[in-house]
Amino acid sequence: MRKVILTALMICLSVSATLADAQENQKPARPTPEQMMQYRAQSVAADLSLDDKTSEKFVKIYVEYLTAKRAIWSESGKKPGNFHPQTPKNNAVQKPVPASRQHKLPPVMTDESAAKSIDMNFERRQNKINMEQKLLDLDKEYKEKFEKVLNPKQLKKMYGIDNHQNHQGNKHGHNQGKQPVRRQTAR
Repeated sequence: MRKVILTALMICLSVSATLADAQENQKPARPTPEQMMQYRAQSVAADLSLDDKTSEKFVKIYVEYLTAKRAIWSESGKKPGNFHPQTPKNNAVQKPVPASRQHKLPPVMTDESAAKSIDMNFERRQNKINMEQKLLDLDKEYKEKFEKVLNPKQLKKMYGIDNHQNHQGNKHGHNQGKQPVRRQTAR
């Protein structure tokens, strides 16, 4: 009987210790997209050195702007900068297909499939142009709203900060953070 009670007590202690460790090791919850937009707007306002009253107005407009921009991107079903999801990253060389999978390859391209591929390429390019036009229209619309709160120098700086943050977050971008390779010219 004594062994049973000691064993039960040991099990209870180990379970409670495991639960306590699990609670301590829990990662904090990820911020919501709305929280991220709010943080980004406050960060840009701080970079522009705005006073409290102006900062409050700016943050409200900037969050609206980011929300509208996000809606355009989600409508397209793509992330910023990711217009060609089917192209290999960094023009990587394709590995040969193993013999076990070669029977699954499509037959030689027919005229119909080639025409369909060309049409899909045109459609993809048109979708990209349409989305870029929507983003341009949005920028023009919000430029007028930002002009009511910011002076032209601050507005230019804001667009520079915004573009810089967009490029940093662009996972699909080429030459990510690397210096451009300079070619040596023959002398």
